Amino acid sequence: MKLFNKKVTAIRLLVTFSVGLLVSLALAFTGYIISSTQDEPHEIRFLAFGDWGSGNDKQKAVAAAMIKKCKAENCEFVVTVGDNFYPKGVRSLADKQWKTKFIDLYSDLGVPFYAALGTHDHAGSVIAQVKYSKRNPQWIMPAKFYNFKKGPADFIITDSHKLFRFEKYRAQQTKHYKKLMRRLTSTWTILISKHTYISDGRHGNMGIYKGIIGHGAEMKSFFDSQFCGNVDLYLHGHDHNLQILEGPSECPGVFVVTGGGGAGAQPQAARDGNKIDFFAESFGFTYIKIIDNCITIEMLDEEGTSLFTKNYCKPQNFRIWARKLSGYLYKFPFDIQKSLSESRAQVHSYHIKAYLRGLFK
Repeated sequence: MKLFNKKVTAIRLLVTFSVGLLVSLALAFTGYIISSTQDEPHEIRFLAFGDWGSGNDKQKAVAAAMIKKCKAENCEFVVTVGDNFYPKGVRSLADKQWKTKFIDLYSDLGVPFYAALGTHDHAGSVIAQVKYSKRNPQWIMPAKFYNFKKGPADFIITDSHKLFRFEKYRAQQTKHYKKLMRRLTSTWTILISKHTYISDGRHGNMGIYKGIIGHGAEMKSFFDSQFCGNVDLYLHGHDHNLQILEGPSECPGVFVVTGGGGAGAQPQAARDGNKIDFFAESFGFTYIKIIDNCITIEMLDEEGTSLFTKNYCKPQNFRIWARKLSGYLYKFPFDIQKSLSESRAQVHSYHIKAYLRGLFK
């Protein structure tokens, strides 16, 4: 009897998986999956910046320009790429820097900050930055690394300082990111990382940081295996300037360095042979607008003057719907397996219907 039940269960799982596969393929070829749902916005507007928490006049100027831009464009949120507090992060939840370098300067923006950690943040209490999310709803950092979805984009916030420094941390995160990347289904995938994969600034390209062969090579291997080919837009800091670069053939995509938040402005190094669209030794920030499969990237200085704007559109092609399809098929067997353990007698028909309803949402 036990053997019979196992065979029945296997047959039902096979049939269920086949139905999901056929429906997914049908939807993919008709183009339905690559569209957003009716209650999900097709357009998002946000700011990105980093290397900002200095408390100096330049940070204050950049903050004022960000407020002006957000009010003009109705931006929805801000993404930081790290180094939120100089020179050594925050000491605790009671640190005065929360008021002087964040609340006093950015509360008038009235939008949430999705914050990433940087090298200077790790010199203080990282836990305090995470816990501050519960104290101030404008500050969002639920963990040292996390991801979220807005409109047609999935955002991946990394803790690149740990990826850079510790082999054990990279090994632990390999499994995490392999699962995560397979489950992302949005038209755009955006990665936020303090450390630059490529840059025409002082630090330069990962693996040859500061012109030293092998410097950052382990983290480059991690990026190559986990992110390259799966990410469309990379947002970096580390170098204190504003850049837009075209990714190399082994790691295609658009790379933005937006490290002009207030800590300094550094000159161009231009030693690594990158394909660069824009560079400015300037304080400032980045404004990004995404409408379906098109994105606009605008670089602005500390006075809010637009320095450069570029538009990118990606075809709604095989790679996009294949990513969505793989996400559905990756998640589906785990949902079924979990349900089987909860209630073997009722799972099959219920979760087939639930799965199909999820595809048509």
